Amino acid sequence: LGSGIVFRTLLVLNAFVVFGVIWASRNTMLSDGWSYLRLAEGILHGRYSMWWQLGPGYPDTFRTPGYPLLIAAFLKLTGSWKPVLVLQFLLYAGSIHLSLLTVDRLGGGREGRSLFLLLLLPMVNVPFYIAQLYTEIPVLAAIALAVYLMVRFPVWTWRVAVSIGLLLGFAFQCRPAFLLIPFVLVGAAWLVDRNPGMARPQLLMLLVFCITVVPFGIWTK
Repeated sequence: LGSGIVFRTLLVLNAFVVFGVIWASRNTMLSDGWSYLRLAEGILHGRYSMWWQLGPGYPDTFRTPGYPLLIAAFLKLTGSWKPVLVLQFLLYAGSIHLSLLTVDRLGGGREGRSLFLLLLLPMVNVPFYIAQLYTEIPVLAAIALAVYLMVRFPVWTWRVAVSIGLLLGFAFQCRPAFLLIPFVLVGAAWLVDRNPGMARPQLLMLLVFCITVVPFGIWTK
């Protein structure tokens, strides 16, 4: 696994898997994709609802607005939702790059990076979402960048704390299941490191995250 040839071979194999999965699913659009698209169209028509064509009185608070807003922005700028898929391909590639950098920072070296690519190879369910209007890839990118920042900067500046808070806030706005993740991360950090010097930047990160959550929480109250 420490061989450069092995590492490059695994990179190429993963690329073949990604393009193969995208090609195989090119004519597939799952049900959640249609709901995100309808929400985006509703946003552009002034209503946050999949049923915006039925007129007022049909709000839809089942999904957080992060991903529909992203689709709506592309619809507004380009007139099509398909450029979102191009963005997701770039985000996936960036996520893999960030993951490899994180493994390297943690001391994994070439062996660790090769092992990561080897474990990723059979996980065809992950690149499948590149060509789908699903939140998985944007959230993957946000989490990959947040984790990289945590590893890259053992002592957070206020900029790092704010950046991590915004990234986790974006993850929540796409996938509300991430609501408690920032608090779990801070709790785990205190149990493992017990570093009083990190208290203020961690609290700043939580504050920024909570600010990103408040508007949606007030709206759905």
